[in-house]
Amino acid sequence: MTADLIARLEKLTAPDREVDRIIDHLVCWPNEVLRNLEISIRDEWDVPAYTASLDAAVALVGRVRPGWGWGRAEDGYMQLYQPDTDYVVEAIGATPAIALLLALLRSLEAEGARDD
Repeated sequence: MTADLIARLEKLTAPDREVDRIIDHLVCWPNEVLRNLEISIRDEWDVPAYTASLDAAVALVGRVRPGWGWGRAEDGYMQLYQPDTDYVVEAIGATPAIALLLALLRSLEAEGARDD
């Protein structure tokens, strides 16, 4: 499912509330049974605007990757890095928030691949 969400984020040209709800469901509530992506356990207005707000994306990084750093790299890329290691994930997106979300999801996908 993470790969599908990454592909969807890569195609965005602007913030998207549906994608915000999917991120909230999959990343913030991963142990919930996902029956239908159209139905979220939270009301649309309760879900942070992850794809529109860099502050919301940064808060999500802090929740999912506590202690990790983030920043802007050259050429519009955003990066997420694990302190005291050489592990860095860079991404570019339609907005800085989308780029940071892409970096976060790619780091989670890579972690899942290492766990398999």
